[in-house]
Amino acid sequence: MESSTNVIYITSGCNLNCEYCYEKENRPNYVMSDEEIDSYFEYLNENSLSYSHIVLFGGEPLLCLDKIEYIVDKIVNKYSDKKYSVSMNTNGLLLLDDNILNKYLELNSKIQIYLKISYDGSHSYRRKDYNGICVNDKILEVLNKLENKNIRYSISYTWQKENYKTIIYDLIDIIEKYHPQKIEISVNCQEIGSISGDYEKEKELIVPYLIAIYKEYNIPLCEFVCNICKKCVFNNTNIYGIPGKLGALKAPKKTNKEFTFW
Repeated sequence: MESSTNVIYITSGCNLNCEYCYEKENRPNYVMSDEEIDSYFEYLNENSLSYSHIVLFGGEPLLCLDKIEYIVDKIVNKYSDKKYSVSMNTNGLLLLDDNILNKYLELNSKIQIYLKISYDGSHSYRRKDYNGICVNDKILEVLNKLENKNIRYSISYTWQKENYKTIIYDLIDIIEKYHPQKIEISVNCQEIGSISGDYEKEKELIVPYLIAIYKEYNIPLCEFVCNICKKCVFNNTNIYGIPGKLGALKAPKKTNKEFTFW
């Protein structure tokens, strides 16, 4: 059995319409069925390591709290021997609803579901709702609410054309104003490459600055300071559970191909 990250793509539906989303055009509205979730866990039971990580993903997974509850029940009761850890990638906006937050806290009491909140800093305005309105202020409300409730979280920051020149300022601003456990930096390689002319060279130029931030604040900046941070266990494979498919889809973590399930 090889080490993998196990990604449950609960739903393709989302409550936002971000400009650079890889599924912005012709987004389907699929939700995993219980049968598909069962089939995916059967695959993991046979093919994943005893200590393994599950990511609740979408779309926006909080749109499907019933599916999250179904998954948590499976992890806690049927597959407790696997000792899964769990995180959830979310824009977080639905957590402003106390009913949804309380349901999350109820599930989190059964097994920790570590939150990864999407936020690209104060210089990017591309995270929008379906009316075209930037939701940065609401995301900051979410961060404040989580901190007031002492809920641990990390930030998922996408480096793209709008925050290309402000990434260093953004990261310092987030760290000094809020208290994320870490910041995971995803890169829109196409956009950064088109601006700089060479993404790999641009990456080499920025890494020393990110290392300096890590050393100053001791906040991991994932995938850019890994050689000195060494707090994570790496693997090169994602195993996806997706709507409309029984079993699992295995894929490399890094690929030059356009990312889509459909």
